[in-house]
Amino acid sequence: KLFSKKRAKESRSLVKLSRELDRPGKLGLLTFLIPIILDGIFQKLLPKVFAPNTITLLQNEKITFAGVRRRKRMDRLGQ
Repeated sequence: KLFSKKRAKESRSLVKLSRELDRPGKLGLLTFLIPIILDGIFQKLLPKVFAPNTITLLQNEKITFAGVRRRKRMDRLGQ
């Protein structure tokens, strides 16, 4: 139970990230590709302001899943 309690927030964040990246159909394609393209453009223009794309952030062991979601929400507001 202690493990579940400690990891619940991270688990919720991972499920939400997965669902955001894995939508079906044309809408899913657009909601997957457009953010990746925008992330690449903005991160190259202002690397100190914008983080790399979601998939790259997920591979960084120093950032939690909740941290990735929070960071990408901030990036979307700036874009």
